[in-house]
Amino acid sequence: MRPTRRHPQRTARLAVTTLFFVNGALFAGWVTRVPDIRDRVGAGAAELGLALLGVAVGSLLTMPVAGWACARWGGRWIAVGGGLAGCAAIPLPALAHDVPQLACALMVVGAAFGMLDVAMNVEAIAVERAYRRPIMPSFHGWFSTGGLAGALAGGGIASAAVATGPHLGATGVVGAAAVAWASRHLRPAGEVEPSATPMRAGERARPREVAGTRGAARTLGTPVLLICGLIAFCAAVGEGAMADWSALYLTDTLDAGAGIAAMGYAAFAGAMAVGRFAGGRAIAAFGPAGTLQLGCGAAALALTAGLAAADRATTIAAFAVAGLGVACVFPVVLSLAGRAEPGRSGPAVAFVSTIGYTGFLAGPPLIGFVAEQTTLGWGLGVVALLAAVAAALSVALRPETYRGSDPL
Repeated sequence: MRPTRRHPQRTARLAVTTLFFVNGALFAGWVTRVPDIRDRVGAGAAELGLALLGVAVGSLLTMPVAGWACARWGGRWIAVGGGLAGCAAIPLPALAHDVPQLACALMVVGAAFGMLDVAMNVEAIAVERAYRRPIMPSFHGWFSTGGLAGALAGGGIASAAVATGPHLGATGVVGAAAVAWASRHLRPAGEVEPSATPMRAGERARPREVAGTRGAARTLGTPVLLICGLIAFCAAVGEGAMADWSALYLTDTLDAGAGIAAMGYAAFAGAMAVGRFAGGRAIAAFGPAGTLQLGCGAAALALTAGLAAADRATTIAAFAVAGLGVACVFPVVLSLAGRAEPGRSGPAVAFVSTIGYTGFLAGPPLIGFVAEQTTLGWGLGVVALLAAVAAALSVALRPETYRGSDPL
């Protein structure tokens, strides 16, 4: 029986990995064209920051709904629907002619990504439970690998002066084909979600809880979810800043060309990929809290040093160290959320993700406002400060905080 059970696990893992990769590649494809789209709509730093709110607003609107839907029907078709919607929506920013149109286009993109983010993490938690070892960072590593691939491709395409519309349209078509393949190999939609309490002899497996609203409400009182959400918030501001502002910082402040500017996010995403693939060993060695403390502390120091140096090579290196430092934040906090609420991982993941994505909501206008009043370098200094805050918050994630959750 064992060989026949392992194969579906490996196939399901590959399917979930594909969703993470596609998500990262789609997002990076858009990120590398931010300067071009900024020029097309004629936006200043503050205006662009407000337009970039659209991604976070759209995500925040759909994440709670996606969590409820995953609790009721499972994550499989929610993930597939979100993935296909994201592929269809990714060319929309290239069609915008002014800032309001860009904001609306990014809201549609964010709504699709919000559905996909929650559902693919629910599927990843289920696969991790089946493997009974910490493989969650590897899924997020493939998200970063997709980001790296999208950034490298986007940088090359931008340097070749290919128009933004055809670039993002082709990215969406390729991504849709990959999502369609993954849809055939995800977990069956009706599969029962594991519970923290072992079944007694003769006890029948309970179906997935369908009272999604009640389950989501009960997560609000769980201290580990609140702590995880705040840490995710700090990390989300940093990830969003690297995505939205790294190319502009290198272009406008350090006078880099389009190809070099794209390398800022590529270095960040590539380092995140390395950190996430090594994340299982780091968690085994230092524990979840220790991994977050070391990583976020290193990110804060590196960004402070890199921004102070104001040199292209040093800045790109600092972005890489920052990516390595925050690599395991989302894998750790989402895995802890799913394990803290067995049987209701959808609402738990949605709860933490919603708090985290508020960082994407607050980050762009905050950094844009600071940049408008001072410089973009000072604006990115906010990221270093919040990385230090995340390191401090992770001290509260003592082992007893999450002991008793569904073990790996």
